[in-house]
Formats: sequence, C-alpha cells, structure tokens
Amino acid sequence: MVKTPIILDCDPGIDDVLAIVLAMAKDNLDIKAITTVCGNVSGEKTSRNAGLLLNALGSDIPLVQGSNIPLVKTHVSAGVHGSDGLGDMSHRLADVPYEHRSAKSAVELMAEILTDSKEPVTIVAVGPLTNVALLLHAFPHLKPKIKQISIMGGGIELGNKTPHAEFNIYVDPEACHIVLNSGVEIVLATLNATLQARLLKSDMDKFSFVSSEMTTFIHDIMWRYASLDSALHDPVAILWVSNPELFETEAVHLQVVTSDDDRRGETYVVPNELPNVRVITKVHRERVIDEIAESFKTFNV
Repeated sequence: MVKTPIILDCDPGIDDVLAIVLAMAKDNLDIKAITTVCGNVSGEKTSRNAGLLLNALGSDIPLVQGSNIPLVKTHVSAGVHGSDGLGDMSHRLADVPYEHRSAKSAVELMAEILTDSKEPVTIVAVGPLTNVALLLHAFPHLKPKIKQISIMGGGIELGNKTPHAEFNIYVDPEACHIVLNSGVEIVLATLNATLQARLLKSDMDKFSFVSSEMTTFIHDIMWRYASLDSALHDPVAILWVSNPELFETEAVHLQVVTSDDDRRGETYVVPNELPNVRVITKVHRERVIDEIAESFKTFNV
C-alpha cells in the first residue's frame, strides 16, 4: 500500500487526540512528525498532552513543541477542553517524558522533513496556523515539496469563538492570511463541514466494544467533549487525506479579516476571484463516525 507522508500540526485538545489516534490507525498514512502549537490551551500544555498521548499509545513518532504565541496578538485559550486540554482527565495518563521529542524547533523539523522527502508531504493543520505560516515564510523554496495543506479552521458566515470567527483562525488570523495566500494547494474543513460531523447519542453503540485502559480514556474524554461541542472537528481534516471519498468540495477564493475589531478572524469568500482553496461542503457523517470507531479498535488491546 502506498502511504501518504504527513506532518500533523495540532493543539491537543480533545478532538486533536481523536485526530492523532485516527491518523496513527490509518494504514495509508505515514506520520513523519507531530508538531504542537498554542491553541486550545497553552503551548506548554498542548505539547505535554501530545507527549502523554504518544507515550500511552507506544509511539515513536517525532514530536516537537512549536510556537507558544500567535504571530501578533496575545494567545487566547478555548474552554471546552478543560483546564488541562484533556477534559481535566490528563492525570489518567502516565506522566513520564516522551523519549522521541526532537531538539529542533517545529519549523526546523518540518523543513528538514520536506527537504529529505522523496515525494511531496501533506501538512494536516488542526490548530492555529502559526507554525505553518512561519514555515512558509522562512522556507518559501520548500513550497513545491508540500503536496497540500489540509486545515481544520474557519467558517463561511459562521463562527464559534465569536459570531464571525472560528476558534483556530481567531487565535492567529495573521498566520491564516499567510497560509491562504501562499500559493500552496489548500483544503479547508470549515465549521460548515465539521458541524456536519456531529457525535450523537445514537452513536454510543458503535463504541460499545471499548474495554482497554487507553481506549476507555479516549472514549471518556470524547463524550465529555461531546456534551459541550458534539462536532468532531479535527478528525475531518485527517479523513480528507485518508478517505477523500467521504466528502464533497468546492473551489473558492477565501480571505481572512485581520483587523482588530469584532470581525477579526472571520473567513469570507471573495466572489469573482480565482480560487485559492477548496472547502469541504458535504460530509458523510455516519461514515466519519464509523472511521473514528474503527480507529479505537487499533488500540483496544
């Protein structure tokens, strides 16, 4: 089987945990590195959470802590992920150092992977886009080595952090502006798509097989999160890469508001301009939930 090499840039965060587990379970994905960024919680906490999870999953994927601050403004956290980012349940994971942390910066490691790869690499970005923007700014000559960037972020006439802005983009709209105008192929799972991927009470039976300590932990934090936000946002960006048949897309020209007012972080379509992204317009919800349930089975031992 041909595997797609990916770099997973994330801010764990509960739905980030689901995205990591899903990516690790997929036979057609080759995770070259996981990079973290401040977002759902602080940069220190997102990095810690990723390390705790990777340890618990027995992983040797390189991990590096990325930016702890957005490009311009002060970082703001989410809230629905608990104070620790893992539904206030991180104490259930063994707090030991992750042995496969890279001493490089996130941007350095990403650039090294792109440089060394014999084929273009897909970046899956499910947090604020700070690390990705810094990579594109510092190493523009590596853009041809990026196959595409699959992003969870934004909303078209829809927000969740403010009436106009989705959280990931609101945290660092300046970074989003750099990425949207980079010329790299981009696919966005906006709120318009991810809100179609809701976890419903009727889905609980699909996870009835869960029995191991690790999958029980993921199961518990997932359902805690679903009580506050039932949309499984970040897994959609992974599934676009591994299972694109689950989605429909539309090409549009998308931009972002970076002004310091009530529309900051808003993503909007510019009519009559050449498309710079594809946005996911339709999600096959039940198949998405089935894929997440299947990923649990990989680690239910």
